Amino acid sequence: MDLLLETLDAVWRVTLGGLVVGVGAPVLFAAGMAALGLGREVSDDGASWTTPPTVPGRLLAGLCFALVAALVVGGVALIAVGD
Repeated sequence: MDLLLETLDAVWRVTLGGLVVGVGAPVLFAAGMAALGLGREVSDDGASWTTPPTVPGRLLAGLCFALVAALVVGGVALIAVGD
């Protein structure tokens, strides 16, 4: 019975980790893309921006993209190490 409980404990931890990374990275990337649009104005036809990205928007986007890059590099490093 202990083996079953240990296995189920490991399964839910792996599932939770997969959900956090599998859903978290795309959400962070989308937040970065949305941050680039903060404070910007759209043309009348809605097809293009009429103002450049704001400094706070660029900083927030850079932070989001850096976190996504760290997740990717960490995942590749984890796979490369093999443990």
